[in-house]
Amino acid sequence: MKYLKLIEEVIVPEDVTLKAKSRVVTAIGKFGMLKRSFKDAKVIMKLVDITPGKKGTKGKKLVIETWLAGGKRAAQIRTVAAVIKNMIHGVQRQFRFVMRAVYAHFPINMNVEPAGKMVVIGNYLGQKKRLKFAAIGDCVIRKLVETRDAIEVVGIDLGQVSQTCANICDGFSVGNRDRRKFLDGIYVSAKGYGDSVF
Repeated sequence: MKYLKLIEEVIVPEDVTLKAKSRVVTAIGKFGMLKRSFKDAKVIMKLVDITPGKKGTKGKKLVIETWLAGGKRAAQIRTVAAVIKNMIHGVQRQFRFVMRAVYAHFPINMNVEPAGKMVVIGNYLGQKKRLKFAAIGDCVIRKLVETRDAIEVVGIDLGQVSQTCANICDGFSVGNRDRRKFLDGIYVSAKGYGDSVF
């Protein structure tokens, strides 16, 4: 099935500046700037002013449209809109993932460098070697004081924050043991924004 015309709209908050030129979108907020190219997407982007309504609504919105779209193109335009919304949320509020250590016998030690760019993990299953995981991009890793055996990864780019957590989570190997029983490791326990309370 083909659609004659598909339109997705992204509302731009007042505290975020959004620029779209030649399918390159730039979002600027109080936490920083994100820039992403959508050159491979066959879409048309334009920033338009929101017409005042009954409540006097004002501001801007990004209109993304495509013509004669099949199933894949329809999915693509929704993906582009979702990525831009995540960019706006990132520069406006930041993303925050909380990770907690899980262990049965050997307590896992986690030490975060003062700059917050690397976490060093030791005593995993009693091993002497220390595992090092670096933060991707502008992400920052911090140790939680109020929660025991927990760290948080904070950043404005959702892809970088989630990939940093995935690298930490996937960096543990139990060897020839049964993975269903040996569940020691560090796992994501909560996801939210920088001002979220878990």
